[in-house]
Amino acid sequence: MVLPFFLRISARTSSVEVSTCDLATEMFMDPRLRGDAGGGWDGQAARYRESGMTKRSSGGPARTAAVRRPRDTQARPPRANEWTEDKRETFLATLATTLNVTASARAAAMSPASARMLKKRDAGFAGAWEEAMIAAYEELELALIRRATKGVSKPVWHQGKRVGRERVFSESMALQLMAQHRATVMELRARRGAGAARDEADAEIRARLILRVERMQENLAGRQALAGLQRQAGAAEESGDGSQPPVV
Repeated sequence: MVLPFFLRISARTSSVEVSTCDLATEMFMDPRLRGDAGGGWDGQAARYRESGMTKRSSGGPARTAAVRRPRDTQARPPRANEWTEDKRETFLATLATTLNVTASARAAAMSPASARMLKKRDAGFAGAWEEAMIAAYEELELALIRRATKGVSKPVWHQGKRVGRERVFSESMALQLMAQHRATVMELRARRGAGAARDEADAEIRARLILRVERMQENLAGRQALAGLQRQAGAAEESGDGSQPPVV
């Protein structure tokens, strides 16, 4: 039996193409179109229902409607190696107080290598990294100046008794940190347009530190003399001559 022409036309609804088998099946089931075709018409309709397929006028298979799945809107949990906002804040806060990339990455539960990779590909993170470095270096400078000008008060003990207090000036670690990071921070300052005013301030800081170190060296002899007096006081106590330890 030859199908009517309208059965070979693919129908469309909106943007979704409807298979011609659905249209053809509906037409086969329409008694007004069946007429006197009889069993041949009914058999053809049954075959359409079973196969769910039809042929286009060119002889190729008809396209069926595409099924669109709803998008999964549920937020996925972050991966273990993902730099979340919390991890970035932890890293930067630690870096601003320690000047130590390894310790900062450890505090954020990440590796130093991944931190440096993120810095290369994320300009915002790189800028925050530089700000943290500058802030940490400036804080170190201030702490060094305070310690260099005021020193650290520590008790003086002799034979289990505190006999006085003295100011101790030990800046070797701070000077080492400054020397280690100075070139990097100076480059960052220059890049951000710190200019001559910053250089002048740095020169003043260096001059004050040098002067303080010289004074510390001059006072070294005095501290050695103090230690000698303390040893003499201890010897006097052991001999029982009633001498009192010097007041420090």
